[in-house]
Amino acid sequence: MPSGSEGFDFLEKAPSLNFQVVFVTAFKDYAVQAFNANAIHYVLKPVDIEDLRSAVEKLIEYQHTFVAEPSSQPAYLESLKALTETLKANQRPKKITLHHQKGFRIVNDDEIVRLEADGTYTTLYFKDGVSFYDSRNMKIYDDMLDPAIFCRVHKSHIINIQELREYLKTDGHIAVLSDGSQVPVARARLSDFLTRVKSL
Repeated sequence: MPSGSEGFDFLEKAPSLNFQVVFVTAFKDYAVQAFNANAIHYVLKPVDIEDLRSAVEKLIEYQHTFVAEPSSQPAYLESLKALTETLKANQRPKKITLHHQKGFRIVNDDEIVRLEADGTYTTLYFKDGVSFYDSRNMKIYDDMLDPAIFCRVHKSHIINIQELREYLKTDGHIAVLSDGSQVPVARARLSDFLTRVKSL
């Protein structure tokens, strides 16, 4: 689903929640803890076939429990409702503070189109056409940025996957972004990049 929120909207509007839900998500940090706490199934992106198989097996187990113990369903549905509220709250754009000589600038991470390494520095390119030269290196941003939005496609490049407009296979592998920039996709990162694109 393009923005992710459509799944939550569906759950809220469904007349009867007489089914089970598997969330497919890239939110590794908080999601795993939330899902475990609420006994809800999840599969992390990029999807691994063994994880998917395990989720299906758990669904079958839960279905047998639901049939044998109908009283367990309300607790499951309450957990599901609580989890969807938690996930919706965490969909808000993440704030990033960029320091400069005169002070600092606070931006939403979804304003960033791409990042490019320049030695130990990083240049951030924004949707409004502005760029920002930061003293933090690419590794810091790779750890900081939301993996559901950003994809490391090259040792020197991270892109906002939502801003991808075209992929070219001529003269190497190139990601064309919304600002017209063309970013190389390293062969070693191509498989992950294409998997991420398919999940959009």
